[in-house]
Formats: sequence, structure tokens, C-alpha cells
Amino acid sequence: MKELLAGKVENQPHFEFEDNLSENLKKIEAITEFYNENFPKSKNSVDFKVRKYANRELQPIVLTISESGKIVGLLESWLVEDDLQTRILVTLAVDEKYRGKGLAKKLLSKAFQATSKEDDFTWVLHFRDSKKQQLASFYAAAGFGDLVDVGNYKNGETKWEMTRKQINKKD
Repeated sequence: MKELLAGKVENQPHFEFEDNLSENLKKIEAITEFYNENFPKSKNSVDFKVRKYANRELQPIVLTISESGKIVGLLESWLVEDDLQTRILVTLAVDEKYRGKGLAKKLLSKAFQATSKEDDFTWVLHFRDSKKQQLASFYAAAGFGDLVDVGNYKNGETKWEMTRKQINKKD
């Protein structure tokens, strides 16, 4: 586990579909499979991921941590389409066997570093009521605040939102 924590977070902010279509699709398929295993209530398709990852205007960030060729951690983020001053943390997931080892914190830290040269903006994230107790304290420790009930998911479960301001130093 020590090697995994010290290991590399793979950053694929811009998939180059023209040059490596087959290899990139394999990576996206693996990411989609990992996502769907961890979020069975809100599954994604490979087509959805390709559209988001290929949209450079949204400045997607995709970070993975792998062990033995299998994804064990994933972070996905992109700018909100109608508000380019807001970056949504779409996914932060760590395989159950690897939780409690600091991998989610490492992924978040890398995402914050990757966006440190952007203009100031607000991070926003959503999670389900069934995860509220566990996730609210984790994200608060990472600098997110303002826990707000913003409605419901399709299944009626409460949707919670937290935000984090990122003020970047200008040169």
C-alpha cells in the first residue's frame, strides 16, 4: 500500500482521440466500468464519458490511480457548461479495499494543483443523502463548506451540495 500512495496519479486531462483512439477508448471503458461499479444508482455510458472528455471548453480533468493494471481510484471534474467560473467535481471514488489509505485526498490534492493556474472559480459537488454522514465531514476537511439541500435525485433521495472557493495567485 505504501507504494500505491507514493505511486503516480495518472492525469489524462485531454484525450487525443485522433492519435490514440483505440487505446483511449480502452481507458475510458475501464473508467466507465469502475464508475458504474461505485455508483450503481447513476450509471454512465462510454459515449457520455467520451463527449465530456473530448469537450476542451469544459477543461476536463480525469485522474486515476491503478494497481496491477486495475483502477482503484478515480477523480473526474469539468467546468459547468453554462457557468465557466464553476468546476464540478463529478466523481471521486476509491475501491472499497483501498479506502482509508489517503487515496481520495491524494486525488483531490492533484486536482487542486492541476487547476492552480486557472482563474479563480468555485468547486461544487453533489452527493446522495445515504452518503451524507460519511462524505460531508470528508469534504469539509478538504475545504468544502456550505452543505445545502438542493432537491432530489430521480429516485427521491435528497441531493446535497457543497462548495469550495479556489482563489489562485496571479503572476
